Amino acid sequence: MKCKILLFMLLSASVCIMAEHVSVFNAGGWTQEDWVMTKSWRWPHRGQWVQEKDFIVNAVPVDATQAELQGKRAGEVFTAMLLKQEFQKNVSFSATMEFDYRMAPGLIIAAEPFKTEDGYSELRDHFEIILYDKGINVWYHYFVDGKQQWVNRAFLTADFERNKKYEVNVKLQFTRKGPQMTVQVGDHIFGFIDDKIPEKYRLGLVACEGINRFYDFKVK
Repeated sequence: MKCKILLFMLLSASVCIMAEHVSVFNAGGWTQEDWVMTKSWRWPHRGQWVQEKDFIVNAVPVDATQAELQGKRAGEVFTAMLLKQEFQKNVSFSATMEFDYRMAPGLIIAAEPFKTEDGYSELRDHFEIILYDKGINVWYHYFVDGKQQWVNRAFLTADFERNKKYEVNVKLQFTRKGPQMTVQVGDHIFGFIDDKIPEKYRLGLVACEGINRFYDFKVK
């Protein structure tokens, strides 16, 4: 009986380990093959990451001003990727991130992405949990008549500093009241219930409207 109990404990621990993902974005510290680069439907631009010593950062045009990156040239800096692994039901995940100017690094919870004619991955229905200098926004993106729409599902008002690392934590729980999302950054925490949160989903990162750095990404 003791052997059976020990075997069960070991198998349970193995399942927990397999369910967890950790990427530390230093040079040589993560596996790019775990991820799929993913574009926005709104722009033809396919973003890319630049590997630095301790982080990855979205590639931006060198001739663009900070104001332009948040305006007419925002589509030139959008960079996103999703883990290849699909998740379902309850999960907690986080990323350590920072921004240069005002915005806008974030986390993604996405339904299965769309494949373009050339096989590239494109976001469709998904949530973006976005950090910026005046708080956190949770945007829900969806499609109507073949066009992308988006709405703010929840928000937190707070002051966040540029060039400062923040760990953004998200917890998904599927309760009897409905799918629940809780977002926490330091002492700031808020949550909401939303039936648009899919039971099966992909998780990832997004950088837009400025220079955004990511230091790690963890799922458990």
